[in-house]
Amino acid sequence: PVLRPGEPLSVELGPGIMEGIFDGIQRPLTVIQQKTDSIYIPRGINVPCLDREKKWPFQPTGNKKVGDAITSGDIYATVEENSFIKEHRIMAKPGTAGTVTWIAPAGEYTIVDVVLKTEFQG
Repeated sequence: PVLRPGEPLSVELGPGIMEGIFDGIQRPLTVIQQKTDSIYIPRGINVPCLDREKKWPFQPTGNKKVGDAITSGDIYATVEENSFIKEHRIMAKPGTAGTVTWIAPAGEYTIVDVVLKTEFQG
């Protein structure tokens, strides 16, 4: 059955989104084919849309340092998506308003690694 969660339709954005082929609800078709060894999408399959284990080359932009104010949409870092998209910008999530307390140094991180910490002000 189809259930309505009462929230707007949303998608997950992040590094790797431009490399995938997805169905209408953002399930990665390549991953589903590899897991099921079939050209068909089985009922109830649930796979994350972005690879949680792949490491991406994270580079802080330098415009945000510890003690700086940060708000929704501020760009604080980039990662290289692929050979065509050299700069995938990393922005502060909606609802962010505060002060940067820590930012990760340049290096390789997964999409689930913490790369920025803020202290909320509001």
